[in-house]
Amino acid sequence: MRCVWLLEDERAQGEMERVLPDGCLDVVVEYGQPMERVLPAGGAGAAGRSIVAGQLHSAMQLRSVGPIGMLGVRFEPWAAGAFLREAAGQLTDEVTTLDSVWGPTARELEERIAEAPDDETRMRLLTDEVERQFLPPGETGHALREAVRLITGHHGDISVAEIARRLQWSRRRLERHFASAVGLSPKTLCRIERFQRVVQDLGAAERTSGRSSERTGLAGLALDAGYADQAHLARDFKRLAGLSVTSYLAEQHVLSDCFTVGSGQPEHPTP
Repeated sequence: MRCVWLLEDERAQGEMERVLPDGCLDVVVEYGQPMERVLPAGGAGAAGRSIVAGQLHSAMQLRSVGPIGMLGVRFEPWAAGAFLREAAGQLTDEVTTLDSVWGPTARELEERIAEAPDDETRMRLLTDEVERQFLPPGETGHALREAVRLITGHHGDISVAEIARRLQWSRRRLERHFASAVGLSPKTLCRIERFQRVVQDLGAAERTSGRSSERTGLAGLALDAGYADQAHLARDFKRLAGLSVTSYLAEQHVLSDCFTVGSGQPEHPTP
């Protein structure tokens, strides 16, 4: 697990939240009013009170319909397949109910979390069940964990060929196992890591100085994150976030901050 996070808002009603691609799969249990997923083609729908949110190629939008109470476990990218016990790519850009993965255990967990007396108990119930359900990685899993470590350690600024060389794998083998276990290609995870570095830097700049996006030094941020130039950053940001940097900074990001290490400081980080 990368972290455990929790979000509560008794006053929420109709607020929109943009969840950005972060390279991780999440298990989420809602004990408040379940949020609606705003569909790209219009309309909205709720997946269920407990869900598994797969990898994202682009941002997903949620809308509150009442008081929010939700907690989740975020997995390291390499651990998605080990948790699902099947190809993680089947859930990419999808949300499914937790009972489709865990069966009746999910419903029992929902009830126990809803009846829990405090947040600490809720978190413990969820993490204990995740640990029971998680399948320890084998030799291939350990290799993929090293591949992800290389990508995150370089903030995505590393070639797929270099990752394969360090693992002593062929590029084809790396891409095949990555697609199954992570749910993304290694190149896409690199792109998301670069993007997330910029998101974190933008958030830090806004919190410390209140500067608008035009004055946060986007050209410098782009180069620091491994982009060719500011235009390259702008294209990638629009592709992954679904809007420009300026428009993104004008939104609230309470939920996304739960998912951005270094930005929202998720609750109870775990190894």
